[in-house]
Amino acid sequence: MISSNSFQFDRLKCLRQWLYREVKIAKYSSVLDIGAGDLRISAEIADHIKHKVHALDMVKPPVVPNNVVFVKGKAEKLLSDREKFDVITASFFYFWIKDLPSLLGKAKKVLKKDGILMFLSEPQFSERVDTPDSGLNSEFKKGLKKMGANPNIEKALKESLAKAGFKATFFRTNEKVVIERKDEIMEEIEFLFRNGAINQKQRDLITKKELSYESKEVFVPIVYGYATPN
Repeated sequence: MISSNSFQFDRLKCLRQWLYREVKIAKYSSVLDIGAGDLRISAEIADHIKHKVHALDMVKPPVVPNNVVFVKGKAEKLLSDREKFDVITASFFYFWIKDLPSLLGKAKKVLKKDGILMFLSEPQFSERVDTPDSGLNSEFKKGLKKMGANPNIEKALKESLAKAGFKATFFRTNEKVVIERKDEIMEEIEFLFRNGAINQKQRDLITKKELSYESKEVFVPIVYGYATPN
């Protein structure tokens, strides 16, 4: 279970496909994907709706797919009521937002009256369990808090959606993930180190322990669903 969504695109594909069918996304023509990252999900949605998807992120990726219109900037600043969308989507995004009610209020303004806001995958890191645990679990949780992330996003998202005037439907995963590829765990460790959440000594110690495991299980519930304006 990685801190970014770099390993989650394939892992959570079935979840996203189910959610697309649940909201009948194919019938819509205008979608805004916020916190769009590498744009793979934006392009995936564009394939479903057969229209270009507008993607918003602070960093422009090296490649922008032909079926994606990229806009650079912070969602909090660029959301306006100048353009209306049928659907707004986001993945591994809301748990980084400090003022969720404000952001969701702005998102509501750019949704059409019968529009849908989709939260495709938000990690509930407060419930994370690593087996075996090298110490990465506690350092990961502490590091996320230090960086301003909300480890209990399910509660925050439910409360914030209601405050912003949405009626929401929530689901969550409950499966453990068996991780055998060391590069996934190494990416988590490097993520913490690059952002100052752990020092060199902690990095080396955790890395040594992780490399000694043949595999490990990680449990992190993924919260997903959709909401409509009241």
